[in-house]
Amino acid sequence: MRSGHVAWGLIAAGLVAVLWLGGCTKAAQVEAQGGPQTNNPSPGMMGKVTAWINVSSGCQEPTVQLIQRLAEQYKGRVEVEIVDFGTPEGAQRWQEAGLDCMAIQFNGADAVTFPAGAGTKTVVFRMPEGFLWEHVDLITAFDALASGTLHPATEQEIAELFAPVQIHLKVRAQDVREIDDGRYAQLVVDGVAIARLYGQHGGKTPAQRCKAAKEALMQWTSKPVSPEDLSVAKSKEGWGVYANETLVLLVTDEEAKAYGVATSPRALAEAWLRELRKVVSAAVQKVKAEQKAAAAQAAAQSPAGAGPAGQAPRGQGQ
Repeated sequence: MRSGHVAWGLIAAGLVAVLWLGGCTKAAQVEAQGGPQTNNPSPGMMGKVTAWINVSSGCQEPTVQLIQRLAEQYKGRVEVEIVDFGTPEGAQRWQEAGLDCMAIQFNGADAVTFPAGAGTKTVVFRMPEGFLWEHVDLITAFDALASGTLHPATEQEIAELFAPVQIHLKVRAQDVREIDDGRYAQLVVDGVAIARLYGQHGGKTPAQRCKAAKEALMQWTSKPVSPEDLSVAKSKEGWGVYANETLVLLVTDEEAKAYGVATSPRALAEAWLRELRKVVSAAVQKVKAEQKAAAAQAAAQSPAGAGPAGQAPRGQGQ
């Protein structure tokens, strides 16, 4: 991950996003938004997208390029403005808008709901891509805005989005030997390699550290969880990936060097976080989809409203 921004923890129960480091210094509430008048689209436009991005840093170039392509694709239907808060002028506008992190707003709202598959999807376009949203979400949101099917997320939709659920992860701690890279331990979650551990720390070998990471994840998922429980933080020991207050993975200098001379411990921790979040998000979405399907099936089989012998009430279904 090339992002220079750091991750943030979100306390799902209170819907309070604790945004810190890299310009995310204040607690920000994720709530239903109507959007300020300044973000209303121009006459004739279906909507306006305002992307508040530190363009000058170059960290979000793939996202900037995607937005520019979408702006051209939906020209005449969607108005697009990219505000570079890496410049003095952009930073002033960004602060005056009450923002403290990267955000992409649709008619002034960064928490939006739009059609997806057979249902709808609620996404918060805050922080860089890979933390709370993916590029495919941005593409779908643009299309929904252009077609008039996107709306600001309601309080209930946001609550459902961040509601913790019980998931089961298949976690493996592998001890791997390779000719080129030597020996390392690898943490694999649901078939995805999350991290390679090369160095010793706290008297533990890479394999022991990997086993400890597995145990931390298993302990975390013993109760209902949310992807937003995962974050990156720096302690006196270094940069690490946390599940709430529990350290899962710590980046040592050996890991940073092994991943490449240009990789910093912080950047590597963010990369591990991003991969782990994706896996956890997929597991959470699967459970929630199953819950919705079960609820829909139960509602379809419910006898409520049926007449004698299960027939439709008089005047209906005739």
